[in-house]
Amino acid sequence: MAAWTHVANWDGNNRKWYAAYRKYALQNAPARRSTKDLDCSDLSITLIIEFASKYGLPVTFKDAEGAIYSSKSRSAVVPKTSGYDGAGAGAGAARYDQSGSEWDSSEKFTAIVQQKMQTKSLYLYNMETNSGPEPGDLMIRYRTKWFGTKVDQKNTHTALVFQAYGPGVPHLLENRKDLPSFPGRDQANNQPNTEYFRGTVDDSTGVTAYRVPDLDTHFDFLNSPADKKRIAELIYFANARQLKDEGFDFYRFGQGVVNNYANWDGEANTFPYWEQ
Repeated sequence: MAAWTHVANWDGNNRKWYAAYRKYALQNAPARRSTKDLDCSDLSITLIIEFASKYGLPVTFKDAEGAIYSSKSRSAVVPKTSGYDGAGAGAGAARYDQSGSEWDSSEKFTAIVQQKMQTKSLYLYNMETNSGPEPGDLMIRYRTKWFGTKVDQKNTHTALVFQAYGPGVPHLLENRKDLPSFPGRDQANNQPNTEYFRGTVDDSTGVTAYRVPDLDTHFDFLNSPADKKRIAELIYFANARQLKDEGFDFYRFGQGVVNNYANWDGEANTFPYWEQ
């Protein structure tokens, strides 16, 4: 059974529906402030799943082991063998198993996808670089160590952008006195606060240097900071150039995620793996 009833399709180049998703992220991300017990990748993908289920759109993710999690299916479509030699469904083609935990609702689908997705799988298999930042984008930094064989967890992170401001455009909360300036990440992880005005930070300390607009693009994002502080924060008016200097970039969900799989019946043995 599919995770929900599919009554709509992502349109050509996803302009209409993807623009609607961006608006949904803008309107709904701030309400996720103080969400507990979701890591950074879990929090970042929740809204696109919620949006897709609300409007009857399909959504599909791929994990680091190659398993497919599609709302059109009843459970994960897991590869039993690797590789595809162009032989279609014949000898040598990839085979899939569908015997894992099943879902029959958007809530169950979301829980299973959150369990299986992490920054690594999002970055490698589910995203496309965007010039960004734009509402609904993911801000991702993915780093490895040991010659690329192991993820550098301390320097790998994902967050959800929900608003952007062009150069010179001020933030409405710039002068709100009860909104603390960003004290640096280590300090913030030891505080109970769940919103900060970041603005442009001092490059050496990460502490807010000033809140006023400058010649850089700025953006707001929803953030689940670390295991030490697993509660969602709203970070306002971050400087996009500075975050890029720290190794982050901005991504939209890729065509595999927003693929309609129009002729697929949700069964593993008919999965159109050539579209992935």
